[in-house]
Amino acid sequence: MKRKLTSILLALVMVLALLPFGAATAEAATSGSCGSGVTWKLDNGTLTISGKGAMTDFTDENLPPWLDDSESVTKIVVSSGVTRIGDVAFIMCSNATSVSIASSVTEIGEGAFSYCYGLESITLPGGLKKIGSMAFFGCISVTSMRVPASVTEIGTAAFSCCGAMTGFQVDSGNAYYSADGRALFNKDKTRFLEYCAQAHPTYTIPSTVKNIASNSIYGWLNMTRVTIPASVTTVEFDAFVSNTAMTTLVVDSGNPNYATDGKALMNKDKTKIIEFCAEATTRYTVPSTVKTIGEYAFANCSKLYRVEIPDTVTTMGEGAFFNCTGLTEVELSDNLQRLEDGVFYNCSKLVMIHMPKKLVSVGVAAFYGCREMCNGPSFPATLKSIGDGAFYGASFYQMWFFGHKPSIGTNAFYGVTTQAYYPPEDSTWTDMGQYGGEIEWIYMLTYLSQPEDVIAPVGATAVFTARAGGSRVHYQWYWMPAGECDGEVCTFPGAKTDTLEVPVTADINGAKFYCVTYDDYFEDTLSETATLYVKTDITAQPKNASGKVGDTAKFTVKATGAGLTYQWQYKTATGTNWLKCSMTGNKTATLSVPVTAARNDYQYRCVITDANGKKTYSNAAKLTVKTAITAQPADKSAAVGDTAKFTVKATGAGLTYQWQYKTATGTNWLKCSMEGNQTKTLSVPVTAARNGYQYRCVITDANGKKTYSSGAKLTVKTAVTTQPADKSAAIGATAKFTVKATGVDLTYQWQYKTATGTNWLSCSMDGNQTRTLSVPVTAGRNGYHYRCVITDGNGKKTYSDAAMLWVKTVITAQPQNVTAAAGDTAKFTVKASGVGLTYQWQYKTATGTNWLSCSMEGNQTKTLSVPVTNARNGYQYRCVVTDGNDVRTISDAAALTVE
Repeated sequence: MKRKLTSILLALVMVLALLPFGAATAEAATSGSCGSGVTWKLDNGTLTISGKGAMTDFTDENLPPWLDDSESVTKIVVSSGVTRIGDVAFIMCSNATSVSIASSVTEIGEGAFSYCYGLESITLPGGLKKIGSMAFFGCISVTSMRVPASVTEIGTAAFSCCGAMTGFQVDSGNAYYSADGRALFNKDKTRFLEYCAQAHPTYTIPSTVKNIASNSIYGWLNMTRVTIPASVTTVEFDAFVSNTAMTTLVVDSGNPNYATDGKALMNKDKTKIIEFCAEATTRYTVPSTVKTIGEYAFANCSKLYRVEIPDTVTTMGEGAFFNCTGLTEVELSDNLQRLEDGVFYNCSKLVMIHMPKKLVSVGVAAFYGCREMCNGPSFPATLKSIGDGAFYGASFYQMWFFGHKPSIGTNAFYGVTTQAYYPPEDSTWTDMGQYGGEIEWIYMLTYLSQPEDVIAPVGATAVFTARAGGSRVHYQWYWMPAGECDGEVCTFPGAKTDTLEVPVTADINGAKFYCVTYDDYFEDTLSETATLYVKTDITAQPKNASGKVGDTAKFTVKATGAGLTYQWQYKTATGTNWLKCSMTGNKTATLSVPVTAARNDYQYRCVITDANGKKTYSNAAKLTVKTAITAQPADKSAAVGDTAKFTVKATGAGLTYQWQYKTATGTNWLKCSMEGNQTKTLSVPVTAARNGYQYRCVITDANGKKTYSSGAKLTVKTAVTTQPADKSAAIGATAKFTVKATGVDLTYQWQYKTATGTNWLSCSMDGNQTRTLSVPVTAGRNGYHYRCVITDGNGKKTYSDAAMLWVKTVITAQPQNVTAAAGDTAKFTVKASGVGLTYQWQYKTATGTNWLSCSMEGNQTKTLSVPVTNARNGYQYRCVVTDGNDVRTISDAAALTVE
């Protein structure tokens, strides 16, 4: 064994504790030799070392001769001439209050003044060169110390456990060491050697330090917290020792090599515990990041009584819990395969420990001195070896082996009185020895098969089996309903056989079952415990659904099980990941999905979680968005040359359009190629040939499903492109009325209405059933109206506008110039044809510009009589002929010349 308490000094102290001081002689010596040329004398409490040269180095076999009277020593004097104070020379001089060391002393040996509790001050001589390890260990009354410049070597823990020390100095001229008032360093303060001023409860190691030496933080009796800076790159083995007040370790987060959980020093990624530092802690749970517990990591943590080690830990080093004298409970990782040498050495209060399920070996002295281990070990079938003295001095009354016989070392069970159960009919179990103890080897009642967990749906029967090997085996099954910890006798079928049959109901979920097996020779043996989990059974899977945009699709799942909860998920048409639904019913058995075009081909499934946290996934059901025609194409009526537009409106997913047509007499639908044939609106140029054609749209959705619209009919309507125009013609002429129209299979019938009539009558004159009607003009037809009734192939009639016939006034004989003498009567005559003619003659003077009405004889007849006067020479005369329609016709002008 190595590690903290195995130093020379502490080994010696253990020996001293066993010595019957004062029993060897009736009266202890008061003087004698203690080295070549060096003597000692104890007189009235003063122990004086005199002579020349070095004192003897004392050991457990060569104790200091004044040791029996060490408690009577009150003063120590090392006289001039003595060059070296020997190892453990003044150990346990606990009542000495002062010491004088001559300047001739150049070395102080290991543990020289250890446990000199009463020393209050020590002055080190100026010529001192070497201070041995633990030289002043446990000098708990010393308040300060100064190391002279001459010192070249200081051993480990030289000033440890000096609990009253408030100051520590190193002479500035010292070439090897320095101090910050509390701690000892190398000269440039890059190596932290020892904390000395232990009266201070917290300490932050300076940022100059790169290395923390072994045993440098030893015996901090008052220290509660220490901080390691980012600069530290190395922490040596056993840096933290016996710091019984420490509760907190801090490692700067910037440190590249080390970390902490506040209690233990770890590597940076916290996968290894290097050393447990917070020794004032009583309970500790190893973090789940840890895989390895280092050698002697928890050694001598005397206050620690419970430790939990998670299954992440696979390695635990030698002496990991060495001398943890307060430890009572340890929960080990089941993934440990080795319990190394001395791992629980001298854990004297350890009561119970569970052997890991994968354990292969138990090391030398692994449980040495665990004398309160009343709950004996149960070794798994994987065990191969138990080392020498593994359970030396332990105390338990039973132990169990479940596999082949392991290799068992010398004195593995020294001092142990126990019953050891091992499997029968296993040829490896021969030559069972005592291995230093008193072991009664007994065949155990062995389970050939253990009950296993059962997962079954409601309505099924769960079967648990526990078969045991032995003679006249008896069975009794027990169970614990979920949430209860007390077993009840089973009343299910097979409760007293090796096979138990349990009807599965939802409320039995989580119940635990175990069997107590016994025979005529051995006490009861308990099987492993098996759990009944009610399986979620989907009795109805969600079904595919389809619906139109705006509908609501419902997906339903039905299941039996225990404590079921639901969460629906969806996956997009092109997605790969399932996402949580948030719509109505997303946490119930029925999900309601508003149908939108975007959700076409979405998939929906339900995740059903039972009371055990186990998830069951339903089948996926698909949502298909149906195409719905919201507006059908409508029949169109349009004239030739127009464009008829047929429109369809639809909802659905990924819709495409293709218009088709069917001729008036056809039976097959053909693809349209005209404008808009692949859109919602088709534009059809109207021709006579397309009359009666039908048009429909084929709508194809994203799933390739086709939906057909209704057919809409194109009717080519008759359109009058040129209306009949009013006509004015003279009597005897022929007035022609013409209509132009487009349409299908047109026929014509002209009608007329008299000037005062109200009824339209069919014409019988020339062209009456053609586009052009020829009407002979007579006075009686003045004001007649003519229209054409156009009938198409569908029998539909279209009426043209009405055109009027006006009988035009025609002057058939113009007034003639007249030459006459003054006093004569000049006559001007006009002849005209027309309807309802009236006459009004006008005149204009020879130089006049305006026409004026005549008032002379015949002025309102066809013939005007004008008395000839010289004044009227050059006058002009004309006649305004007005017909019955108030249309005026003006004759030519005739001149009067006076002779």
